[in-house]
Amino acid sequence: MPQKKSLKENDVYESLLNLKIKNPYYYKQHGITLKFVIISFFCSKIESIERNIIYILYIANVIKHEELKVYKDKINQQVLKKLLKHLIGNEKIMYKKDFREMIGIKSSETFKNYFDDSSAYKTYVTEHSKYLKTLDPKTRKLTLNEILELLEFWQGIDKKGRIQAYTKEELGERLFENYSKSYQKEQLELLLDEHITNHTYNEEYSKTEYYKAHDFIKPEIVINFLNELRYETDINLEEDTYGEEHELFFLFGLYIIKTFKLK
Repeated sequence: MPQKKSLKENDVYESLLNLKIKNPYYYKQHGITLKFVIISFFCSKIESIERNIIYILYIANVIKHEELKVYKDKINQQVLKKLLKHLIGNEKIMYKKDFREMIGIKSSETFKNYFDDSSAYKTYVTEHSKYLKTLDPKTRKLTLNEILELLEFWQGIDKKGRIQAYTKEELGERLFENYSKSYQKEQLELLLDEHITNHTYNEEYSKTEYYKAHDFIKPEIVINFLNELRYETDINLEEDTYGEEHELFFLFGLYIIKTFKLK
């Protein structure tokens, strides 16, 4: 679950203390600003991300006073996600290069290998996709539906992993702490070989596509891999799992990007 950071954790949050905003009802009358959103979200006493988003959407006049009064207890995460998807619509809102950076892939060639050229991606598009079927590989900017389908392929359909790619070094250090780098890499690749060979997606997923030729590993593979390992060793998967509140926070972020025309 995304956690609010303490205001004293770094200079960015310290600086927020010095920013001033007008009375919230000024923004309700004249329109919200990006500064209002940032301060309201990160400096608010409201602990729940869900309630914070409701408050900001109320001040932005997206949620009306009468609706909040009557349906306050029924405006939950599912309702908010549907509302945010509706508000975002089907406009092109994120550059593909920004999506690539968001998922932790530095190289455009690596991104192409995982998505456009991989057999796993082509299988996903054929069997599960509605919007990516018509997506031109040369497209520079993505719609919400395209982003969500790319993430579903990347994170997994059932058990969703985190958004950012894993590195072999990161996983090796995590699973084989206090051992040499070479031992960590060797043991990690042995375990991943066994996992991919035994997993149901073995026919679609070549080992080369996932880690032999790259430093980055797809979160879908890792979350399944770690879920198997946790029955044999003590592994905390809290930071590896993408939950309902993560998705709500992500959609709200895309809404802010669209609203304020951020890159």
